[in-house]
Amino acid sequence: MLKNRMTFMRIFSIVIFMLVLSSCATEQVPSLPPSVPMQAPTQNMPNPTIDIEGLQHHLGFDSRIDELGYSEKYFNTCQVGFGYSKLENCHTAFFVQINFQLLCCNSKGTVSTSLKISDQRPLSGRFLKWKLEKYRGSIELDESGQGQLRFISTRSMREERLKLTVGNDFVMQIAGELDRILTPREWCH
Repeated sequence: MLKNRMTFMRIFSIVIFMLVLSSCATEQVPSLPPSVPMQAPTQNMPNPTIDIEGLQHHLGFDSRIDELGYSEKYFNTCQVGFGYSKLENCHTAFFVQINFQLLCCNSKGTVSTSLKISDQRPLSGRFLKWKLEKYRGSIELDESGQGQLRFISTRSMREERLKLTVGNDFVMQIAGELDRILTPREWCH
């Protein structure tokens, strides 16, 4: 009798187990939303509206325009804010700032001695177009012939060629070497 009872319990346990197992197989488990992988920036993705002045201040680029030269600082877009999403399209970007001065030479021909300040004239109030790889823009030079380029890049631009155009004239220089440029006399007009 004990043997029959144990057999009955085993069969009963197996039946219960099968019922539970079959009910689990037919129960709908809610699916989780797919995870969003970190994406590298692409040119087809829409650009967010970035507070470039706020980002410039946050990254410590509050230098005066007369502090000439190239500066860059990299940052993670999801950690800074200022228009960047904290969750989407996370990547490293570079804030690039270039302060420079354009002067033209007042003297004619070649100069065998060093140029004096009186031989140089700032290109004040002139409109300048610039291009550095896929980045481009235009600015107006101040009364001292100084200008500032600011943009956000996907990589360092220090070793790339920068083209500056005033009217029909242009000059090219390595971006990281740009500070003060003395142009020919024709640029003065």
